Amino acid sequence: MQHLSPQLTPESPVAEPDAIAHVNAVDAHEWGKLRTAWLIAVMLVAVLAIRLAGPIPKPQDVEFADRIALIREQVRRLYVEPVDESRLEDSAIAGLLQPLDPYTEFFRADVRQRLMESIEGNFVGIGVTIRQNDAGEVEVVSPIEGSPALEAGVEAGDVLVSADGKSLAGLDTEAASRLVRGPAGTSVRVGLRRVDGGVVEKVIARRQVAVSSIAGVGRTTGVNWNWWADEDARIGYVRIRQFTPGVARQAEAVFRELLDQGMRGLVIDLRYDGGGVLEEAVDLADLFLESGIIVGVRARDVPGETRSARGSGTLPPVPLAVLVNQDSASASEIFAGAIQDHRRGVIVGVRTFGKGSVQRIVPIGEDGVLKITTAYYTLPSGRIIHRRPGDATWGVEPDIEREMTDDEQRQLIREWSRREVIRNNTAASAERESEPSGGATSTASTKDKPTSTSDESSSTPTAVADIDPQLRDAIKALAAMMMKDEPLR
Repeated sequence: MQHLSPQLTPESPVAEPDAIAHVNAVDAHEWGKLRTAWLIAVMLVAVLAIRLAGPIPKPQDVEFADRIALIREQVRRLYVEPVDESRLEDSAIAGLLQPLDPYTEFFRADVRQRLMESIEGNFVGIGVTIRQNDAGEVEVVSPIEGSPALEAGVEAGDVLVSADGKSLAGLDTEAASRLVRGPAGTSVRVGLRRVDGGVVEKVIARRQVAVSSIAGVGRTTGVNWNWWADEDARIGYVRIRQFTPGVARQAEAVFRELLDQGMRGLVIDLRYDGGGVLEEAVDLADLFLESGIIVGVRARDVPGETRSARGSGTLPPVPLAVLVNQDSASASEIFAGAIQDHRRGVIVGVRTFGKGSVQRIVPIGEDGVLKITTAYYTLPSGRIIHRRPGDATWGVEPDIEREMTDDEQRQLIREWSRREVIRNNTAASAERESEPSGGATSTASTKDKPTSTSDESSSTPTAVADIDPQLRDAIKALAAMMMKDEPLR
């Protein structure tokens, strides 16, 4: 089955980049240069290790360093074509890291900044999610909650036509983002073509934008979410896109508000969640576990470490279902595995990705960073979830297995994207609540409090559960557990 994931292109990355290449593919006539790069790979990185890592070099390291200096000088002097030494260096480093796992990578300063934005879940800009539409234009999918763009009145469906007088015609989303983004405190004059064809200009101040990592079933008015998977049965729903800093605290606030409104069961959706910050997964699991190990860390030459539940602040034991799929990885697997091993809830979906390794960020000089795998995560049972070559088992295997076809996944992702759009951009509407309605799939909550409301954007002809067999199975499992008045499976 093809692994699918949401394909929105944000002004800033919302998920960790999964295809930052060390070396681009080369044409045949460049083979000589690439071969030379590979020959000097070990030597070049040995020089970096000696200069930057700090330990006293071994005699063989000094010999490597001398050899690489000689080879590099000969390449500079004798190679038939001029040599891009920066590319040569990056290729050499990539050659050294190539035999290792795909999560050990070297980045330059610009990519390093994107990596940190991805991990932290915030960036400096105007705050819009954009895509390339069928006409090749850069179109706003949605302004981001709490962003300068939302406050300025940028709307879903607007086409970005210019930035500070420069046309964006013919540019892809990455190139357009570079023109729109800039230092915090500065402004950009953005030209927008509205859906009705009219063109407006807006001067928007750039500032730090935090991308929310939790979502409900769909939007209601303004930025408000519907947090009910089945309001009649009092089954709540929270989707965690990524374990960015603060996500456990945000989710806890929603959980407690739902409990105040009589929640009897809860679905936590971790599908397509590629992970994030370990502490956030531990803190989230701690809300559901009164005691015991949540995760362990197993390194090569150091004693193992464990993180355990604190025993305070635990939520009431309502029945819990956790949705996972083939793209649930890292922190998602840690949370799901802890819930499963402690028999606190039921896991629904398909086997997770199997990315249970620890990466350490090591600065390399003034313009680089090495992301290197240093340990494996272990579940409370002691099992490693990381998928290594030759392993027959990996990740978290669901208690209730339910496959989804590629078409079903595409339809679900499109529906998620449609429901996330912020359609009413006025500040007043973001605070306004409509009258409660009785339909379980058409109710919603405000940003801070899950109060029922009704709106076209979330009350669609087809309910999410109707196109989502995994969510249907989760709701059925919770309903059965609630009938028995059992929080555990």
